[in-house]
Amino acid sequence: MLCVVWDKPGNGRSEGQFDQNQPVEESAQEVLDAIGYLQANNVPGSTKIGIWATSRGGWVAPIALSQDPDIEFWISVAGVPAEEQKYYLMRSNLPLEGRTQEETQRLLKEWVRGKQIFMQGGTYDEYLNATQHLRKDTSVFYFAGDLTLSRAQFEAEQKAFLEVRDQYGFDP
Repeated sequence: MLCVVWDKPGNGRSEGQFDQNQPVEESAQEVLDAIGYLQANNVPGSTKIGIWATSRGGWVAPIALSQDPDIEFWISVAGVPAEEQKYYLMRSNLPLEGRTQEETQRLLKEWVRGKQIFMQGGTYDEYLNATQHLRKDTSVFYFAGDLTLSRAQFEAEQKAFLEVRDQYGFDP
């Protein structure tokens, strides 16, 4: 058995520069390049390939699998999606930050609605209207990130998300 692990670009002994916004397609290409390297050099064990993926690898592995029919299996230890983790953190911690049950529920509903609008191709104005209280609550930033996106940021991130969703058939 052979196991190959590499550092992200710019980390450890890896060359290049780390980009936390690297598209998942580029990460999938790194996987395919590693497989190609192993096979081109006839490394023992490189004739039966599988992918063991953690964290973001849960997005990357299916893309690599879709592009290389010789990958025989995928083991996913990705855990819950980040968005589910954010929801849990808000639900658990907003009451500890002094929010009433009603306030917590309102903020959670706005967060869910904002995500739906984003993932289903809704407009920036719809997002703003749906998340009025959420975007003003500073405790939410700690658990869910900065939700005060500019129109340009919202539209650019949404466009990138929708392209990946449509290209690979993700169903949010």
